[in-house]
Amino acid sequence: MTDRTAELVLKNVYGASTKQLLDLVMAAEKAFDDFGKRSFFGKDKGKEAEGRFTEALIHAIMALERAGKIRDSKNAEESFTALQSAMTLVRRAYPNWPRAHRYWDDFYANTYEQQ
Repeated sequence: MTDRTAELVLKNVYGASTKQLLDLVMAAEKAFDDFGKRSFFGKDKGKEAEGRFTEALIHAIMALERAGKIRDSKNAEESFTALQSAMTLVRRAYPNWPRAHRYWDDFYANTYEQQ
């Protein structure tokens, strides 16, 4: 179930970059679900999903830069702070992806907060 008000705020604040933020959420959900899994032929599905998450992360950062939410995408602190703010609003608008939000929280804690 979505929070319609939070969804409208998300779209108003982040505009066109909302699509990339939602793509990031979907990639996080897939990465969470595929963690530790292998295909029938032995392919590491978790590694592949993690790669797609990383790709979606880069696209989301670039979209936030285009939207003016990040001035310098090469600045990790600025990028992760802006992305965390965006993902907080995404979580309020779309609380029905708890596994994706958990994956993002773990990723954020393990990547940014340890720097």
